[in-house]
Amino acid sequence: PFNPVKASRVLGSLIREAESELGIKILKVVVGLPKFQIRSENASGRLERSDADSCISQEEVDNLKDLASEYPLSDNASEEIYGAVAQSFSADDLIQQSEQDVVGATAAILDGNFKFFLGRRKDSKNIDNVLNQLDIAAAAKVFTPICTGDAVLTEEEKINGVALIELGGGTTSLSIFQGGLMRYFCSIPFGAKNITTDIKYECGFKESLAENIKLAYGACLPDRLQSLSEKVLRINDEETVLYDDLSVRHLSEIITCRIDEILDAIFFRIKESGFITDEIMQMIREPKFQFNKVHIINDSRIVSIMQSPLTFTLADIKAKLPALFNLMENIMAFFRSLGKKIRRK
Repeated sequence: PFNPVKASRVLGSLIREAESELGIKILKVVVGLPKFQIRSENASGRLERSDADSCISQEEVDNLKDLASEYPLSDNASEEIYGAVAQSFSADDLIQQSEQDVVGATAAILDGNFKFFLGRRKDSKNIDNVLNQLDIAAAAKVFTPICTGDAVLTEEEKINGVALIELGGGTTSLSIFQGGLMRYFCSIPFGAKNITTDIKYECGFKESLAENIKLAYGACLPDRLQSLSEKVLRINDEETVLYDDLSVRHLSEIITCRIDEILDAIFFRIKESGFITDEIMQMIREPKFQFNKVHIINDSRIVSIMQSPLTFTLADIKAKLPALFNLMENIMAFFRSLGKKIRRK
């Protein structure tokens, strides 16, 4: 269970450290909202315009978004809106268009479709309780999956379609972007902390020791460790003068079991989202289409090749992936030049 007082002690020490390094007094902070136990709902909003012949302005679109933020919840006592994303807009004969497409158009009515991400009010209030202990105000509470997508994904990736997987301490979350917008979000209650717990109970170590071993020697896929798999860690107990031996390969097997479970759950959620076909889902699970268990597809051009057999000519590569073809040509030219130099010598 979450304890605001204990959390405030940890956060307080970090804030004091930051204040000391920066030479400032921190009075407000931007806080990320929890990502577990989030559910989504679809809703629509409508704005009736007084002048149907005038062009729709960005201000009107923003007003419609503000109206949508007042979306009535079925249980205000236990839930609140963590985030909202406009999915599409309609204006007369423009149906389900992007925000950029409706601004500047003319219409009597402006409709918007929104996806709301709802979380527990108690979790949000716990953030307030932690900050109150430190006499610090929340400048903003942010639904971080949207910010993370903006930070690590390119616009091209978000437009073509991409699944962003975040492995956190206590949860692993999945965000699916398509058409430049976040279309789907979910999280599962397993993360890096569960890996530490697995090592702790499997090996009989203290949690702090299990965490340090994970960070120093942890890896997935034991069959790909090469010479590292032969290493054996000797753990000495200063109190009893006894020791335990743990092979790096066995450590990797422990970690891989938990990662497999997490990825299976994420793959199930990706399929459940409806943003990927069963055929593509099956292909990315087959070993010949995988690299280190996960094959990330974020480019429609790559998908179009993967939907055919995994044998294609240089002409296919040149037509569908010209950048890759040019890179291959440069590499081949380099080795041809190198071969000529060797033969001269």
